[in-house]
Formats: sequence, C-alpha cells, structure tokens
Amino acid sequence: MMFMNLHIMQWFDFNVLIFMGMSLVLNGFITYLWHKKFYRKLGLKSYQAIQRIHLNETPRLGGLVLILSLVSFVMYCPPNESIQLFKLILICLIPIIVFGLKEDLFHNVEPAIRLLSLLFVGWLFRAQFTGPLPHMADVPLIGKLLALQGGASFFYILSMVAVANGMNLIDGVNGLCAAVALSILGALLFLSYKTSDVVMLSAILSVILFLIPFLIFNYPYGKIFLGDLGAYSLGLIISMLTIILFGRHPEISPWGGCSYFNLPRNRSCI
Repeated sequence: MMFMNLHIMQWFDFNVLIFMGMSLVLNGFITYLWHKKFYRKLGLKSYQAIQRIHLNETPRLGGLVLILSLVSFVMYCPPNESIQLFKLILICLIPIIVFGLKEDLFHNVEPAIRLLSLLFVGWLFRAQFTGPLPHMADVPLIGKLLALQGGASFFYILSMVAVANGMNLIDGVNGLCAAVALSILGALLFLSYKTSDVVMLSAILSVILFLIPFLIFNYPYGKIFLGDLGAYSLGLIISMLTIILFGRHPEISPWGGCSYFNLPRNRSCI
C-alpha cells in the first residue's frame, strides 16, 4: 500500500498547542513549588521506596498535568471521532486516576488496590468499547485462548495491566518512561499514516505532543516524574490506542506486520 497524501489540516488539531503551553506552565509551576519545599506546608510526606534512586525530593505529579491537559483539550475541542475516543479512554481511566493520585500524594495505597483498579480499567474499556478488536486468530496459542468464551476479554485486560505496570516500573529514571512511550506512539503514528487513518493520526499525535512538555522537565535533570497516576495512565492509553488501531485495520498483522507488508507468514518479521 502506498502512502496517501494527507494534508496536515486533516489530522492535526492546532488547539493542542494551547494545551501544550498549559502543560509546560503547570509542570514548571509544580517543579518550582517542590524546589521551594512547598509540599511540606501541605503536609505531604517525602516519598520513601526501595526503588528510589534520587536524593532530592521530586514531585511525582507529571501524570496529573498530563491528564489535566488532555481533559482540558477534550472539553475545549468540538466533538469529532478522535475526541470521542479520548472521552472513552478518559472515562475508563477514572479508577486509576483516583487511586494513582492518592498514591502520588500520600504514598499509602496498597499494591493490591492499585492492581484491582488497573483490572477494573481494563474491564471498563472492554465493556464500553464497541469497535472491532484486532484479528489474532492465527497467532499461535493466543488464537486458541481468544477462541474460548471470555478469552478475548481476559487477554486484552491482562495485556493492558501488563503494559501499565511496565510503564510504572521504568518511571523514576530520567527520560526513560517518556522516551519508551514516545517510541511506541511513534510506531503507532507511522502505521496510522500508512493506513491513512486520520482519526488515529490526530489522537496519537495529540498524546505525543502532550508528553513533550513533561519530557522537558523530566530529562536530563529529573525535575518531575509521572508518578503512579501518570505511568499507569500512559501505559493504559497506549494499550487502548493500540487495540483500537489494529482493530480498525485488519490488514495490519498484530503479530509483526507480516500481512501488511505482504510477506509470507512463515517468514520472520522484524
């Protein structure tokens, strides 16, 4: 399939630049407050965890800024298909937004509660999303699982939870989580362009642009981190966008892209 000429006005919403600016200001403001030890006046405790590698107290509220920017963007923009997708995603994220923010501020949410909230987010998405799912019947082992009653829901919910936890594990190292997310989103953006999917192009590019203000403060000096709210939410957003994109385009193989690039299925795909 050849690239189609897509004019930037078809898929780029310039309103996103306004909320990128808002995100930049909020990240800077939070960074300044933490530098001035303002969190002590709010009665917030220092973050203590075995995986902590930074000596200075660092705000874990980059994810809150990301979600606030995305919510503001969705509320401001006129409704279209990509905005409707964001509304679905944000509604599904509510459980992890609540418990993730509580953990980032007070550090007192049990891991089991966070896991249950992630599972609930996955279930909400599976229950609310009415679009097509990726065609994975030909994938060894997984195809047989998906053929079972409830197998598809189990697989996609578990996959979303795994990606979200993976993102949370790599948050806390300067630039790592955001860079990995940008790499994945960049690949999805490329596939959206190859398939001329204007809706997914707009949605994925918006998430990429909202990550850039955070990355400015996160790398290389680590002035702010995503926190549980941000890392979990980012992983879930990426998971949902991936499921939606591959479901909309069955011509793309969800197992390496073989069918899309017209390669034989018995050949390995890079």
